[in-house]
Amino acid sequence: MAVAAADRLIHHGYIFEVTGENYRKKTSKAAIQQSVK
Repeated sequence: MAVAAADRLIHHGYIFEVTGENYRKKTSKAAIQQSVK
C-alpha cells in the first residue's frame, strides 16, 4: 500500500533544479576568508 502511494506521488511530481550557491557554502567561504585576513 505504501509503495503504491509513493508511486502516485512520484508519478505526478515535478523535478526542479535549484541553481546558485547555497547558504552553507557561502557562509563557510566568508568565514574562511575572514579568518585568513
